[in-house]
Amino acid sequence: MSSALDKMVPVFTGSNWQQWHTSMQAYLWAQGQWFVYSTTQPVNGHDDRNNWDDNTERALGNITLCLAPSIQVTIANLTTVKEVWDYLKKSFGAPSIGSAYAELSTLLSTTIPAGSHPDPAITKMLSHFTYLKDTGFDFPAPVVGGESLEGAKMGVRPRRPGLA
Repeated sequence: MSSALDKMVPVFTGSNWQQWHTSMQAYLWAQGQWFVYSTTQPVNGHDDRNNWDDNTERALGNITLCLAPSIQVTIANLTTVKEVWDYLKKSFGAPSIGSAYAELSTLLSTTIPAGSHPDPAITKMLSHFTYLKDTGFDFPAPVVGGESLEGAKMGVRPRRPGLA
């Protein structure tokens, strides 16, 4: 795998769609290959067809390199970026109870190390809240807006209701 690709895009395991699809799409944009998702192969112009084919092959290669082997085999017979992307989105894009639990678990274990600026950890926590909201979990505004984050700023996990 190219060093840029493996540093910028995580391997898609089936449970990290939210992180993976954003990174993979941004990588394909940066490589000038994302346009093949929303276009069909040109009918006229030999050079246009060759350009589209070349970019499709590169994009499919980049996507495949960032898939776990068990997922690579499921897309082996798909021939366009749109087919692959739509299949992955349909199969893995909808939040499941398992992915929601993993997200909540990660959120609850997030701490801010002493002496570090809190913004990166708070941003990460807010992205977990957003994902969970997308799965149907609603949190009261004080939890998302700051009360739980105040404890996180000091490296303290918030107390759970009902615990002394």
